Amino acid sequence: MNSIAPFQWDVISGEHKRPAATCDILGLEISVFPSNEEAFLGLVLPSDRDRVHRRLATTTPDNPTYEIEYRICLRDGSQRSLIENGEVFFGENNSAEMVIGTISARVEETDISLDILKLNKIVNEQADAVVIIDIDGIIRFANPAAERIVNKKSEKLVGSQFGIPLTHDDVTEVQMLIPDKGLIYAEMHTVHTDWDGEPAQLVSFRDITERKHAEQELLESQQKYRSICYSATTVAIISIGADNNLTAWNLGAQRIFGYKEDDVLGQPITRFIPMRDWEPHEADLKRIAETGENHLFGKTIELRGQHKNGIEIPVELSLGVWHSNKGPQFSIVITDTTERKLAMAQLIQSSKLATLGEMATGLAHELNQPLNIIRMSSDTLTEVLKEDDIPSHDFLNKRLERISSQTQRAASIIDRMRVFGRTPQDHAMIISPRDAVFATSDMMKEQLRLCEIELALDVPETCPSVKGDLIQLEQVLLNLLTNARDAIEERATKTTAGENGPRCITITLKDAPATKTIELMVQDTGGGIPQNVVHKIFDPFLTTKEIGKGTGLGLSISYGIITDMGGTITAGNVDEGALFTVTLPAVNEDQQENPEMRLQVQ
Repeated sequence: MNSIAPFQWDVISGEHKRPAATCDILGLEISVFPSNEEAFLGLVLPSDRDRVHRRLATTTPDNPTYEIEYRICLRDGSQRSLIENGEVFFGENNSAEMVIGTISARVEETDISLDILKLNKIVNEQADAVVIIDIDGIIRFANPAAERIVNKKSEKLVGSQFGIPLTHDDVTEVQMLIPDKGLIYAEMHTVHTDWDGEPAQLVSFRDITERKHAEQELLESQQKYRSICYSATTVAIISIGADNNLTAWNLGAQRIFGYKEDDVLGQPITRFIPMRDWEPHEADLKRIAETGENHLFGKTIELRGQHKNGIEIPVELSLGVWHSNKGPQFSIVITDTTERKLAMAQLIQSSKLATLGEMATGLAHELNQPLNIIRMSSDTLTEVLKEDDIPSHDFLNKRLERISSQTQRAASIIDRMRVFGRTPQDHAMIISPRDAVFATSDMMKEQLRLCEIELALDVPETCPSVKGDLIQLEQVLLNLLTNARDAIEERATKTTAGENGPRCITITLKDAPATKTIELMVQDTGGGIPQNVVHKIFDPFLTTKEIGKGTGLGLSISYGIITDMGGTITAGNVDEGALFTVTLPAVNEDQQENPEMRLQVQ
């Protein structure tokens, strides 16, 4: 059964007169009902519009009635099928002047399910374009998103050629040339359907131009990154997964470790970093992977790598973390520090020899004492043996023992200089800071005595050990002591006699259990460091001494030695002079008990 409502159409003026019942059938309020034929045609689906516009063409004065079925689009996005029956009234010249008729909506259309209404609304509100293409490639329906993407109004879009070959792949990427937009990229999906009982295809597509441009920029960025990283030959740039297996390997890594990319990809990092060096850091990587917090960011780790030929080399590495669908990944930059370590060792050795040269006068005086005693004892024996009376056995024994003890004393002085001048160990050992303090004071005490400078030691009976090279730690203390001596001497030349104040250097060794460190402090009465250079006192070639005295490298070298030992060295002014504080991490008991790490001091 049909729901019917009358209508009246003035063909000459185009005016439509439709009662409220007609508005109900059309799903419109009276206030917004189209008042003329042109506005009414705007409600008709574009695919039916031309047929409705020509509905009077089939009528004549002898056959003035017609019936036509068409669809209109309601405001909620749904469609409704209508049947229009009309009778045309002709004028004197046989031209249509008035149409009176009825409009009926099919019951099945009026009672269309809520699901269909919702579906129509969804299609029209879709961000993706939806169009229906007939078998001739003509667009029969287009939703608002299609109008927006292709930059055409519906009346121009519907009835036009789609112009893009259709496939039935799940997703196809196509290029579309859009007026006033240019070339865009679209992602398209096609399925079979029907339209007005004829085979058709439903095509949905979305504009992915921005995404494609972003993907292209990302690809270019990745290619740039890979090119830079892979071609870098001065540093190794590698990547590993959470399982420690290698996922990337550049030419620099090949140069440093001797392995080609195909030899190591998928292999554990311990292929070229010995397990003893890598194992202490595995817990750090696991923590970073679990928490995402990279507490190693901005820090460098010193350890030893192993070349393909089995030779171990010193390296530094820095670590970065990023995430992929395979989980956390680690990017590692590795630097071969062999040449730098060698240059540093040569610089340290040169500095030590320079220090020995500066100490030559004091050493000569110190050696002269046992030599004088030996000479006097031997002269006495020579004179006694010239006499007729044979000296007693006790007399001879005392003189020979004195000669022997002074010979040992001279040998000890020479041996101390020999040990100090030797090349340092190429790896760290467990050493006693007490040994360094006493050895240094032994070497400098005669120098300081000649300068009338008092050397005071404040050293505990026991103190934790540290990890490093004993000779290098002694060199740091020697640099600090010689600088303190020179400062006191220079101050004396700039003040009036009797106003110099105390001439004293104090070495203090302290255990700091709270921070698990030890502190070595050297304080002097040399007037202090000028305020304008305190902040840069450890810079290379900076010296506060007269021209011709000092190289300006002593404190810079000392800073490098202490940093390599994992410690810090600071400078400041206190009382009547300068105070240098060296802080070093104390080793734990397990390391101290390890005989392979303990340095035996002879």
